[in-house]
Amino acid sequence: IAAVGLGKVYLDEFARLQDSVKTFSTWEAREVLEDGLGAPVDTVFEWLSEEPLAAASLGQVYRGKLLPAHGGTEVAVKVQRPGVLEAAALDVFIMRRAAVLFSKLPGMSDGWASVLDDWALRFFQEMDYQMEASNTVTFRAQMAHLKGIVVPTVHTCLTSRRVIVSDWIDAHRMADAPPAAVRALIPALLNCYLIQLLETGLLHADPHPGNLMVTADGRLVILDFGLMTEVTEAQRVSLVEFIAHLTMEDWSALTQDLVTLGFMPEDMSDEARSHLQPIMTSVFSKIVSGGGLGNAGLNFSALAVQLSHVSMSYQLCVPGYFTNVLRAFSVIEGIALRADPGYAIVAECMPYLSRRLLTDNNPRMRAALRQLLYGGGQRLDVSRLAKMASALSAFTTSAAAAPTHAHVAVEDAWRHHQQQREHSRPLSGDERIKRAAAAAAAAEAASAAAVGDVPVISETMREMLKIVFAKEGSYAQEVRRQRGGQGSEHGRQCGGQGGEHGR
Repeated sequence: IAAVGLGKVYLDEFARLQDSVKTFSTWEAREVLEDGLGAPVDTVFEWLSEEPLAAASLGQVYRGKLLPAHGGTEVAVKVQRPGVLEAAALDVFIMRRAAVLFSKLPGMSDGWASVLDDWALRFFQEMDYQMEASNTVTFRAQMAHLKGIVVPTVHTCLTSRRVIVSDWIDAHRMADAPPAAVRALIPALLNCYLIQLLETGLLHADPHPGNLMVTADGRLVILDFGLMTEVTEAQRVSLVEFIAHLTMEDWSALTQDLVTLGFMPEDMSDEARSHLQPIMTSVFSKIVSGGGLGNAGLNFSALAVQLSHVSMSYQLCVPGYFTNVLRAFSVIEGIALRADPGYAIVAECMPYLSRRLLTDNNPRMRAALRQLLYGGGQRLDVSRLAKMASALSAFTTSAAAAPTHAHVAVEDAWRHHQQQREHSRPLSGDERIKRAAAAAAAAEAASAAAVGDVPVISETMREMLKIVFAKEGSYAQEVRRQRGGQGSEHGRQCGGQGGEHGR
């Protein structure tokens, strides 16, 4: 995700390419459509638009209405471009031959052919609209609990390899919304994609401006599920660790993360790692600061020279599964940078990261949370806990939700608490975490009172209460017990020393 700093430039060029796609004739489209339906158009549709409403390299979309016998609803009908499969197969064959030849050059990675193979597989799957229909059904079920996200219903009985029919949704392109509206939508969009990438493992890998829409009531609409990426559980956990270390600016841990994720070989020497780490520190520190790499002052020519020493000895490569991950988050960052030039995608991941680390009992997630809260020491870092509570209060998957400033109140409450610490008794870990929840609860209640129509116990507050008081237990509770135990032991030691002193 950190490599998405070129998002705005990428998005601008992609939009220009998309807008220049030529349509094919409606006569050709009707031939493909009737072949896919196995029936004349007039026996299925009450009406169908004469011209396409949108066109892309693989197909184009018409608007229509089904006859009552088929449901009677308004639908979007996507028809594949004639001859596209044959043309694409030839292009992929030529590109793969070139990749094999380039891999034989000195210093070149031998992994480019495998990256191309992974991409080509997904590309050909994208041209199978029956597979797209299956992806849509699965994705819709996985996102059903996110009330701010809309996924169209597919009419599978009218779908074939080259035709897909789904319900029409009245919405406008997110990219066409005013900058302030786009900026308000971005948190929900980013969290939705983080849930896909790091929880469900099925990522919508094609979130270009034509596939991201907004309804009149502010809900996000996601379209076109031909290009998807599956992420294994092990990869998902490794990516969470990577984001956590990036957020904490733990550069040494990031180097190991890149090995775990498959960017660097496992047998890389300590000398090579020591050479690579300052380069990665320079790149990632600029990414964390926000604004995209285009505004970060990176000299890519100098960076290439620095990397050449390592790449000649070790074959660095982007793993196949990550290319579509990079594509998806590049587009999201590009949309955000258009609305907010200072947008920092790493910082914006913190609400999701806090929610995930505080609720996931996976041992590796526990280790990441402990490192985040303790920073390698033995004492709980109250400021980091406050930051996580603040971020958790900002987590949302609904752009239509009323705004909350609870995170500001949490920070203020913890700042006041820290000022009072020197003049009060030491607090156990149990008391510290409960005070964080109490501060967040007070902030949520204040925010609700200010807004007037927001429940006192919001979804965010429910998440925090479940973390602190869950019957099945959580690592946050374990930290609480550990800190409480340490506090009790400290009290016994102090009491014992006092008794000895008295004697």
